[in-house]
Amino acid sequence: MLYPILALSAAMAASPPVTIGGPARAFTLPAINEEVVRKVDGSAKVSLFDFAGVGAPHPQKAVVVHFFERGAGDDVLSVLSALDRKHDDIMVIGVTTDPGGLAAITTSISQQGLDFPVLFDEYRTVFGRYGIDRAPITLVIDADGDVTAVGRPGADAFQADLEQVLAPLLAR
Repeated sequence: MLYPILALSAAMAASPPVTIGGPARAFTLPAINEEVVRKVDGSAKVSLFDFAGVGAPHPQKAVVVHFFERGAGDDVLSVLSALDRKHDDIMVIGVTTDPGGLAAITTSISQQGLDFPVLFDEYRTVFGRYGIDRAPITLVIDADGDVTAVGRPGADAFQADLEQVLAPLLAR
């Protein structure tokens, strides 16, 4: 369920790990798929506030941040990639971690040919900053840098639900 805007699925957590309406927590992480990131910003790292918040150098109407691990949330990466291609004013960012290290996840990410940056949170620092102890979790952050929705995606209705959550942000 994405709170407070709509329910994503029955598989949603009972309460979101972050405060809806509160400011998103800053992060900068290295990208796994550097070629995608270099097209966006010319750097191998991505910061949330490159795209949202006051003074963002590449402002977007919304940022979708998807926290996942291999086997937990990676089933919706193609949906997120399609969303990123469809909307020029939305930035999708994947944040992942893997106990096997960077090499364990790099091949999987590279083979998928994703159109959005996937960042590696080696020490689960950003996961911890958002209070995420179990992936997947998807956040929607508005242009001002505030969290507007949080959800645990269910693969079946994920795309339609996410589009519905993003619609009011895109209309601004």
